[in-house]
Amino acid sequence: MDVPRPLLRFAAPVLAVACIVLVRLFLDPLLGENSPLLLFVVAVALSACYGGFVAGLWATFLSAVTGTYLFLPPIRAFAPFAEPYDAVRLLLFAVVGLAVSGIAEAMRAARRQAAVTAAALRESEEKARRQASLLAQTHDAILIWEPGAAITYWNRGAEQLYGYSPDEAIGQRRSELPVTRYPAPREEFAAILERRGEWRGELTQSTRDGRQIVVDSRQVLVQGPDGQRLVLETNRDITEQRQTDQALRESEQRFRIIFEQAAIGLALVGLDGRWLRVNDRLCQITGYTPSELLARTFQQITHPKDLSADADELRRLLAGDVATCALEKRWIRADHAIVRIHLTLSLLRDDVTGEPRHFIAAIQEIATPEPQRDEAGQRA
Repeated sequence: MDVPRPLLRFAAPVLAVACIVLVRLFLDPLLGENSPLLLFVVAVALSACYGGFVAGLWATFLSAVTGTYLFLPPIRAFAPFAEPYDAVRLLLFAVVGLAVSGIAEAMRAARRQAAVTAAALRESEEKARRQASLLAQTHDAILIWEPGAAITYWNRGAEQLYGYSPDEAIGQRRSELPVTRYPAPREEFAAILERRGEWRGELTQSTRDGRQIVVDSRQVLVQGPDGQRLVLETNRDITEQRQTDQALRESEQRFRIIFEQAAIGLALVGLDGRWLRVNDRLCQITGYTPSELLARTFQQITHPKDLSADADELRRLLAGDVATCALEKRWIRADHAIVRIHLTLSLLRDDVTGEPRHFIAAIQEIATPEPQRDEAGQRA
């Protein structure tokens, strides 16, 4: 059965005093009436070291009572003030017991504080090791440098990105490694970082083999362990992403030029038949302006007798039976004239889900000897 710790703190002085009594009784033939309370200081010290200040006071009290009863004349009479000198000895013993208890409690508090500090230090060191391990393993380039001074940390990601080992990089000035082109003069950039405490943006840098790379950079002012001001810089290579973005912009620009300047009518058509995007040639064929055409559906300009053929081909495309379809049909122009066209349709699907997105239509006008007119449309 576990004994509560507070009970042990009071039991320990009793045990210590009992042990000293036995020792004192054993040595009584040698000591006689000399120094009857001196050995009890040991009991006070042991009790205070184990149980603290209160335990030391409890041992002092027990020692004074027991020592007076057993070893101060008259023996086993408990007359502490029979002689003035006895009272002085008891007072001195109480002062010594109080002092020993206080010193022991101070030592216990110091040990506890030292243990707490050591545990906090071990935890801090372990945390620092884990953080250093994470920084070393991350693919991002991480640099730590003093403003206007040398690089103090260079992780594996930085070595892989720039081609310089930590031994080569640490100690180099940040203005020299890696070579960086800033969006503003370096002095202005340093002033911004100083004023805001943080900066994020894109930088162009050079690697060891001379390649130009674009990085997404984040730089933060932090305080080092010794109170010095440091810059924590994290750089992620986005060169490939920027090249992809540039290629996409160029592709979109080429598509726009081809779409707008094509000699045939081109359009993007929604699944519901609404015109989403039209070129100039299609507007010429239909006689509608772009805004007028975008407000309509292809069904509204299709000759009524050709609607069923359109619906059949659209169902085949949506079902995936065919990749493209081509048919001749009639449209009704804005001036109610009937124009014959050759229509080629294909369906664009989502790359991920495969769901239909919209139709791509290519339209060529078929020349007719004599334009026909939609009499029903004119009467309407």
